[in-house]
Amino acid sequence: MKKTVFLVSMCIVLLGCGSYAIKDGKKISLTEPTAEGYTQILEGWENASESHLIERWGVPTQTYEVNGKKYLLYKEENYLTLNGNSYHFYCDTTFTVENGKIVYWKYSGNKCKAVYKETN
Repeated sequence: MKKTVFLVSMCIVLLGCGSYAIKDGKKISLTEPTAEGYTQILEGWENASESHLIERWGVPTQTYEVNGKKYLLYKEENYLTLNGNSYHFYCDTTFTVENGKIVYWKYSGNKCKAVYKETN
């Protein structure tokens, strides 16, 4: 019994101590998906090639060109009805490509979340 209580206590301590990171003075979860985690993923695509993005993310939902820049739009959405209430979850992510390289990105939506990875 004492061994079980000790093991459970250690699990609680370990989960509570290392489950967040501090970025720009803000506490960010390392276990729950957050907008900061999604931003971190997108930052990793800066200067990457358009072809590599398509290899990893698949064909964009929509592609368009304006003034020599290419825009790749990825849309993800889900609908949920629960107890008579409808919920719409979505994430629209647009990458701007110049000369075959990603130079800018932006996103909007309530589903644009990922688990933040702590970096050293």
